[in-house]
Amino acid sequence: MTGLVLREDNQGIATLTLNRPDKLNALSKDLFEELEKHIDQIARETRRTVLVILRGAGVLFLPAMIWLRWPIR
Repeated sequence: MTGLVLREDNQGIATLTLNRPDKLNALSKDLFEELEKHIDQIARETRRTVLVILRGAGVLFLPAMIWLRWPIR
């Protein structure tokens, strides 16, 4: 994985951190695909992971997509 999404595990809690603070962690195609890979992996770990926290790196978290670079299909 490219490091756009960081994963930390602690006592059954998986913390996924969107790692694009320079873009306020806005979703890009690459970030979304990497996030999906992490979520798919967690879905296979239901005996080990019971909670997922989604956060953004840096001071702000903007849960939006960059529409100019990733058009809707």
